[in-house]
Amino acid sequence: MWEPSLDPAKVKARPKLEEMTMKISFVLGAAAGYVLGARAGRERYETIVRLSRKVVGSQTIQSSAGVLQAQVDGARARAWQLVSDRLHPRSGPVSSGVNGHRS
Repeated sequence: MWEPSLDPAKVKARPKLEEMTMKISFVLGAAAGYVLGARAGRERYETIVRLSRKVVGSQTIQSSAGVLQAQVDGARARAWQLVSDRLHPRSGPVSSGVNGHRS
């Protein structure tokens, strides 16, 4: 005798329905994870920005940056002078030749 629950059309439809339910569940889970992750990521980003602004605005960092800039400027001036002295010596033997080059 034929039972209605064993109708071949309904038997085939059940796996498709279960498969579709699983796909919908996966998509909804992925969407929820994305939204929650994006929200958490944005909050973390804002925390990092707030902390970095606090550090950069710190008086200790500002004064250290000023000292470091002065040291860099001094080193750059000394390096420039050294290169200039090597390229254009101020004293020494008088060179002979064309344009100051020896032959």
